[in-house]
Amino acid sequence: MQKYRINPAARELPFWLSCGRTGAKPYRLFPAHRHTHRRQNMTKSTRQAVPSDAASSRKGDAKPRKKARRFPISWRKWNWVEHLIAHPEDASVCPWWSFFDGGDWRSLLAAHPELADRCDWSKLEGWDWSHLLAARPEFADWCDWSKLSGGNWSELLQERPKFAKHCDWSKLDKGDCSRLLWWRPQFIRKCNGAIRG
Repeated sequence: MQKYRINPAARELPFWLSCGRTGAKPYRLFPAHRHTHRRQNMTKSTRQAVPSDAASSRKGDAKPRKKARRFPISWRKWNWVEHLIAHPEDASVCPWWSFFDGGDWRSLLAAHPELADRCDWSKLEGWDWSHLLAARPEFADWCDWSKLSGGNWSELLQERPKFAKHCDWSKLDKGDCSRLLWWRPQFIRKCNGAIRG
């Protein structure tokens, strides 16, 4: 059975300082022989010196150093999206505008609509438009309404019923209509006509 003792590093500082400076948890226990069992098990008879020729041969077999890891474009691009949301004043030095997809533009424009002049609107799909217009209805003039599916219309009309005049009701199925009518029962005639048709 192993003997345990309290971590001595935790006794030197209070709880709120010991975790921050030493990284030691005050009540974490560890085996008492943690630092001594290797030295006790190793005897003079078991210790063998490494031959000098073997050591020299290892130097020649050294592998070349690996190059610095380059993260994928998607990771670096997303870092810029997060940075621009927090610091839109750095938009002039961003080199990744052409790599942003619809989801990136949806997040950017919802937070900072003043970046719309840099947006490639063709990259936004139906799901992106439904979420963007729910947050920023002023972008309706740039929307390609044909990209929105029945589910997209159901999500959008729950938040912005004024866009019903642009809706193609034939795209909505029974599931889309039931979700929409739960929040907007005023569209029951439109949904009944779409389901019967």
